[in-house]
Amino acid sequence: MLEPGRYLLPIIGTSVLGELSDSTVFVDVTVRTPYEDPDGYELYTGEDMFTVFYINTSAFEPRLANDMILTERIPSSGVEYKGLGNIVNLRTASVGYDSTTGKVSIQPSADLRYVLEHSSERVLPVQESGRKVCVCMQWEESSPENI
Repeated sequence: MLEPGRYLLPIIGTSVLGELSDSTVFVDVTVRTPYEDPDGYELYTGEDMFTVFYINTSAFEPRLANDMILTERIPSSGVEYKGLGNIVNLRTASVGYDSTTGKVSIQPSADLRYVLEHSSERVLPVQESGRKVCVCMQWEESSPENI
Protein backbone atom coordinates (compact mmCIF):
# COMPACT_ATOMS: atom_id res chain seq x y z
CA MET A 1 0.00 0.00 0.00
CA LEU A 2 1.31 3.44 -0.92
CA GLU A 3 1.80 6.15 1.65
CA PRO A 4 -0.58 9.12 1.31
CA GLY A 5 0.74 11.62 -1.22
CA ARG A 6 0.88 12.48 -4.90
CA TYR A 7 2.44 10.14 -7.48
CA LEU A 8 3.00 9.98 -11.24
CA LEU A 9 2.01 6.62 -12.67
CA PRO A 10 3.63 5.84 -16.04
CA ILE A 11 1.45 3.78 -18.37
CA ILE A 12 2.93 2.38 -21.56
CA GLY A 13 0.49 1.55 -24.35
CA THR A 14 1.50 -0.99 -26.96
CA SER A 15 -0.30 -2.70 -29.80
CA VAL A 16 0.24 -6.36 -30.70
CA LEU A 17 -0.90 -5.70 -34.28
CA GLY A 18 1.36 -2.67 -34.67
CA GLU A 19 -1.58 -0.29 -35.15
CA LEU A 20 -0.41 2.01 -32.37
CA SER A 21 3.03 3.38 -31.73
CA ASP A 22 4.46 2.66 -28.29
CA SER A 23 3.88 5.67 -26.06
CA THR A 24 4.05 6.54 -22.39
CA VAL A 25 1.30 8.44 -20.62
CA PHE A 26 1.78 9.76 -17.10
CA VAL A 27 -1.26 9.72 -14.81
CA ASP A 28 -1.32 11.96 -11.74
CA VAL A 29 -2.51 9.84 -8.78
CA THR A 30 -3.29 11.12 -5.28
CA VAL A 31 -3.41 8.63 -2.41
CA ARG A 32 -5.51 10.02 0.44
CA THR A 33 -5.30 9.36 4.13
CA PRO A 34 -8.44 7.32 4.94
CA TYR A 35 -11.14 9.19 6.84
CA GLU A 36 -11.25 8.58 10.56
CA ASP A 37 -14.20 9.92 12.52
CA PRO A 38 -12.71 12.27 15.12
CA ASP A 39 -15.37 11.19 17.63
CA GLY A 40 -14.91 7.52 16.79
CA TYR A 41 -18.62 6.66 16.67
CA GLU A 42 -19.50 3.62 14.61
CA LEU A 43 -22.50 3.77 12.29
CA TYR A 44 -25.60 2.17 13.83
CA THR A 45 -26.45 -0.91 11.78
CA GLY A 46 -29.03 -2.59 14.02
CA GLU A 47 -32.04 -4.27 12.42
CA ASP A 48 -34.53 -2.23 14.47
CA MET A 49 -33.73 1.08 12.78
CA PHE A 50 -32.54 2.30 9.37
CA THR A 51 -32.12 6.03 8.81
CA VAL A 52 -32.07 8.04 5.59
CA PHE A 53 -30.94 11.67 5.42
CA TYR A 54 -31.45 14.38 2.84
CA ILE A 55 -28.71 17.02 2.62
CA ASN A 56 -29.56 20.26 0.81
CA THR A 57 -26.12 21.07 -0.64
CA SER A 58 -27.08 24.72 -1.15
CA ALA A 59 -27.09 25.16 2.64
CA PHE A 60 -25.07 22.25 4.06
CA GLU A 61 -22.25 19.96 3.06
CA PRO A 62 -22.50 16.14 3.06
CA ARG A 63 -19.96 15.71 5.89
CA LEU A 64 -22.66 17.01 8.23
CA ALA A 65 -24.11 13.48 8.15
CA ASN A 66 -21.04 12.24 10.05
CA ASP A 67 -22.04 14.45 13.01
CA MET A 68 -25.49 12.90 13.51
CA ILE A 69 -25.43 10.50 16.46
CA LEU A 70 -27.80 8.37 18.52
CA THR A 71 -27.38 8.45 22.29
CA GLU A 72 -28.48 5.30 24.05
CA ARG A 73 -28.58 4.99 27.82
CA ILE A 74 -27.52 1.53 28.95
CA PRO A 75 -28.18 0.88 32.65
CA SER A 76 -25.13 -1.34 33.20
CA SER A 77 -22.49 0.60 31.22
CA GLY A 78 -23.74 4.21 30.99
CA VAL A 79 -24.14 5.95 27.65
CA GLU A 80 -23.34 4.58 24.19
CA TYR A 81 -23.09 6.67 21.02
CA LYS A 82 -23.72 5.45 17.46
CA GLY A 83 -23.71 7.31 14.15
CA LEU A 84 -26.97 7.74 12.21
CA GLY A 85 -27.72 8.07 8.52
CA ASN A 86 -27.32 4.74 6.71
CA ILE A 87 -28.16 6.49 3.42
CA VAL A 88 -27.41 10.14 2.68
CA ASN A 89 -29.32 11.66 -0.26
CA LEU A 90 -27.83 14.80 -1.79
CA ARG A 91 -29.81 17.64 -3.36
CA THR A 92 -31.81 16.97 -6.48
CA ALA A 93 -30.20 17.08 -9.92
CA SER A 94 -32.32 17.55 -13.02
CA VAL A 95 -32.34 14.89 -15.71
CA GLY A 96 -32.73 16.10 -19.26
CA TYR A 97 -33.43 14.29 -22.52
CA ASP A 98 -32.24 15.35 -25.97
CA SER A 99 -34.74 13.89 -28.44
CA THR A 100 -32.46 14.56 -31.43
CA THR A 101 -29.59 12.44 -30.06
CA GLY A 102 -31.62 10.19 -27.78
CA LYS A 103 -29.25 10.89 -24.88
CA VAL A 104 -30.09 11.50 -21.25
CA SER A 105 -28.04 14.05 -19.34
CA ILE A 106 -27.76 15.06 -15.70
CA GLN A 107 -27.76 18.77 -14.86
CA PRO A 108 -26.75 19.35 -11.22
CA SER A 109 -27.19 22.74 -9.58
CA ALA A 110 -24.02 24.81 -9.07
CA ASP A 111 -23.67 23.79 -5.43
CA LEU A 112 -24.22 20.10 -6.13
CA ARG A 113 -21.73 20.30 -9.01
CA TYR A 114 -19.17 21.78 -6.58
CA VAL A 115 -19.76 18.96 -4.08
CA LEU A 116 -19.38 16.32 -6.81
CA GLU A 117 -16.28 17.96 -8.29
CA HIS A 118 -14.73 17.95 -4.80
CA SER A 119 -16.04 14.50 -3.88
CA SER A 120 -12.75 13.34 -2.34
CA GLU A 121 -13.16 16.07 0.30
CA ARG A 122 -16.95 16.28 0.57
CA VAL A 123 -18.42 12.85 -0.27
CA LEU A 124 -15.69 10.26 0.33
CA PRO A 125 -15.47 10.89 4.11
CA VAL A 126 -19.20 10.17 4.35
CA GLN A 127 -18.80 6.93 2.37
CA GLU A 128 -15.74 5.88 4.39
CA SER A 129 -17.82 6.19 7.57
CA GLY A 130 -20.05 3.39 6.22
CA ARG A 131 -22.86 5.48 4.75
CA LYS A 132 -24.21 5.18 1.19
CA VAL A 133 -24.36 8.49 -0.69
CA CYS A 134 -26.93 9.06 -3.44
CA VAL A 135 -27.91 11.96 -5.67
CA CYS A 136 -31.65 12.57 -6.00
CA MET A 137 -32.87 12.77 -9.60
CA GLN A 138 -35.81 14.74 -10.96
CA TRP A 139 -37.14 14.53 -14.51
CA GLU A 140 -37.46 17.85 -16.30
CA GLU A 141 -40.95 18.59 -17.57
CA SER A 142 -39.89 18.15 -21.20
CA SER A 143 -38.54 14.64 -20.56
CA PRO A 144 -40.61 11.65 -21.64
CA GLU A 145 -41.73 9.44 -18.75
CA ASN A 146 -40.83 6.17 -20.42
CA ILE A 147 -37.06 6.61 -20.81
